[in-house]
Amino acid sequence: MIRLFFVTLLTLLFHTIDVQAANWYVRPNGGAYGKEDGTSWSNAYDGFSGITWASVSCGDSIWIAGGMYTQDLNLQKKCTSNSRLSIRRARADAPDSAGASGWSAGFDSTVTQTRAGIVVNGDIDYITVSGRTTGSGGSHGWHINFSGATAGAGIALIDGADADYNTFEYIDIQGPGEVTYSGDGRGLDVTPFASPTLSTGNTFSHMKIWNWESGAYNVWADGSIFEYIEMYNLMAVNWQAFHPNGIYIQSAKDGIVRYSDFHKETNGTGEGIFFEQGGGASNWQIYGNIFYDLDSGNLKAIEIQSTVPNLKIFNNTFDNVVNVTYGGSTYCGPGSEFRNNLLYYSSGGSCGASSNNLALTSPNPFVNRAGHDYRIVSTTGSGYPRNIGMDLSLYYAVDMEGTKFGVDGTWDIGAFEYSSSSASIPPAAPSNLQVN
Repeated sequence: MIRLFFVTLLTLLFHTIDVQAANWYVRPNGGAYGKEDGTSWSNAYDGFSGITWASVSCGDSIWIAGGMYTQDLNLQKKCTSNSRLSIRRARADAPDSAGASGWSAGFDSTVTQTRAGIVVNGDIDYITVSGRTTGSGGSHGWHINFSGATAGAGIALIDGADADYNTFEYIDIQGPGEVTYSGDGRGLDVTPFASPTLSTGNTFSHMKIWNWESGAYNVWADGSIFEYIEMYNLMAVNWQAFHPNGIYIQSAKDGIVRYSDFHKETNGTGEGIFFEQGGGASNWQIYGNIFYDLDSGNLKAIEIQSTVPNLKIFNNTFDNVVNVTYGGSTYCGPGSEFRNNLLYYSSGGSCGASSNNLALTSPNPFVNRAGHDYRIVSTTGSGYPRNIGMDLSLYYAVDMEGTKFGVDGTWDIGAFEYSSSSASIPPAAPSNLQVN
């Protein structure tokens, strides 16, 4: 009886002890790091290909030291919503990173991948890859650089990838530029290409995407979220074969594009947010974005070339845009709406039911148009966007700065709600992402 009592007690104790998540450490490939078993900075994995994925468990964190990497990061775990795997840039403000044996202040620097990216190939779920420079966000601390290449993808969910609810954030994705492409060149290549859809609920947040032939492809991928993205300079020398698109969407539903900035420097964003001729897209929301200087007939903010039911285009700002919703009057399907949008020196905006939009060439409603600060001025009345919007809180509540729409009792139109306390335009960290 006594022995049985102790066996029972030990069993109960074993099951009540929480299993502690582990931390793993990676340094740039080509080094010599002790045992290279990933257990400390002194014994870090040698580059991304050195990671022993069988040792890593869901709920763990993999910390990546700053420096130059020439290997793809191939994700290889299927996790769950209550036990995400985190892959994070090394940070001095994170005890699990800075407190590990062998820590050096130099590890808290940009992770740079040269002609290499992040690849998802298989049943990969609930992983966060983050370039945050502080726990609350900071700046983009991960840089994928394909300069000098003629093809490639910064982040790729490849053909057949059953990848769900992964998050990629605080990452700059630089392409080869306006070159002669030998193959597809895409900042984000989200193309699992299968029916029924094999990819659901992935988030791409806080990114700069530039110098590609296309910014992002989203094909057979439902519920994707593109947010806090700056996108510009999309073009190929052989553009007839590799036609520039901002976000190309086909056979995908329930997606969101929000709080992002699409514009032209030397080149624009091609066909913009493009619902292409193959169809199959529905239930997309496009809100709180800025589109500016897309000033030629070859450039579009939003192009719709197949019937898209229930497309919601709300509270966006368009400045100096020739084609706001190219093809929208023909292809916006049942349930589509175009509301609370601000068009300044811009034309061609419609999509299904339209109301509470403002198209004007004067007065200037912006705090600093020349500096691309598109917050609106406090003035109310004819020709001004403040207090003339409709309540769209069924879909969203705040602008990209985190200011609550309708905070003064009435919604404004355009990408920003007026706020006297708003000092600048940097986006706030989204509230729906896990911070470690």
